[in-house]
Amino acid sequence: MPTYLYKCKNCDSEFEEIHRIAEREKPLNDPCDTCSGEIQLIPQVPSVMYSMRDGFNRHTSEGFKDRMREIKRNHPASNINI
Repeated sequence: MPTYLYKCKNCDSEFEEIHRIAEREKPLNDPCDTCSGEIQLIPQVPSVMYSMRDGFNRHTSEGFKDRMREIKRNHPASNINI
């Protein structure tokens, strides 16, 4: 189940709750615990937007790849494919 962020319109206090998607607006009917103000749902945007469609090599740092090559050289029988 997703986690949702809520904020009071009066005192700006924030809290997170886990709800089913269909029940995400349930806390909006309750008053704020701090000041009895109105609660609003804060939209959240994912901070990382990329896919691994193009594979491992595009999204992996060169330092990590170099380390994996070194391990492969030192252990020829390993299953590492770089």
